[in-house]
Amino acid sequence: MARVDGQGNHVGLGEGDQAAQFASMLDALKGAAPPGKGIDGLIDSIEGADGDNHITAQELADYMQIPLPQAEQFLKQFNTNTKGETTPGLDATELTDAFKAQQEAQESQNGGNGQQSAEGAGKGEQSSGQQAGDTGIADLLSLLKQLGITPDKLEDFIKKYDKNGDGQLDKQELAVGLKAEAKAKGADISGMQIDTIVAKADGALTKADTDGKEGLNGDEFSKLLSTSAESDA
Repeated sequence: MARVDGQGNHVGLGEGDQAAQFASMLDALKGAAPPGKGIDGLIDSIEGADGDNHITAQELADYMQIPLPQAEQFLKQFNTNTKGETTPGLDATELTDAFKAQQEAQESQNGGNGQQSAEGAGKGEQSSGQQAGDTGIADLLSLLKQLGITPDKLEDFIKKYDKNGDGQLDKQELAVGLKAEAKAKGADISGMQIDTIVAKADGALTKADTDGKEGLNGDEFSKLLSTSAESDA
């Protein structure tokens, strides 16, 4: 079921393959949000230097490294308030509505479990989250290996993409670094796929951040990857 936004417009993911594609893009965008900065921080990261507080199709395509027509379809679906816009784009309200529509679609799919107790539901969510995190770390480990980022090269990788110089690599910096390395090495993986991998590994990355600085230093990253490798063995 489509939700209704503040202007009375219906907002939904669509149907079939398109809905699955939009859901995947929204997952990737969630994972790319700068720590502690929310929707506005995400928009700032995507739109670059123009500072108009909305995301165009070209900006989205460049950021996620996806074909422009795919980005245009995404905007067409969620750009519900076009009044006064010279160039179509998503603002913070529209992007928030898109995330809410995704959440409601997920809840609707799980509607058959309505009789489950609150305690049971909580346990189920925890189990699902743990499984997703485990899968995300396995995928992240596989991607690092594919890109030749071995444990002995982690420090160099962190220094190269630690843009604010705090000695930590946050989720956004990690995704940017992986995309840059994938592009440089001609790896057969899209920017959106990398964003999704980082998003799925979010729980494990947060847990590994033992000093609470919203990012991983070399030691934390090494411990996380070595622990994950041992679990897979």
